[in-house]
Amino acid sequence: MFGDSQISTALEAFANQTVDGHKLTVKRVIDPSDLQFCHLVFVSEAESHRSAIALSVTKNLATLTVGEQPDFLQRGGMINFVSEDNKVRFDINQAAAEKVNVKISAHLLRLARQTGDGRRP
Repeated sequence: MFGDSQISTALEAFANQTVDGHKLTVKRVIDPSDLQFCHLVFVSEAESHRSAIALSVTKNLATLTVGEQPDFLQRGGMINFVSEDNKVRFDINQAAAEKVNVKISAHLLRLARQTGDGRRP
């Protein structure tokens, strides 16, 4: 994770839990080269200036990239959280995920506000 936000705090709650026999590790990253070993990278809005670095390091890796910046999907991110009507919603850039063989479930796609790359038609 790069930065602090409500979402990064929520992600930390999953630390040390087990999913399908795999222990989850949640850590804050200082050295961008450490991102190449992550399965999921979250970049908070407060660290949006580091999004380009995170997306560059992970662009050819099967790493789920998640952010909370208005242009995160357009820059190649896969999931972007947005605040709408005092609720957290999300958009998905399915093309970016497919490019590196990250599979996003049909259920998650149905829950998303949009599944494009964030660009206006």
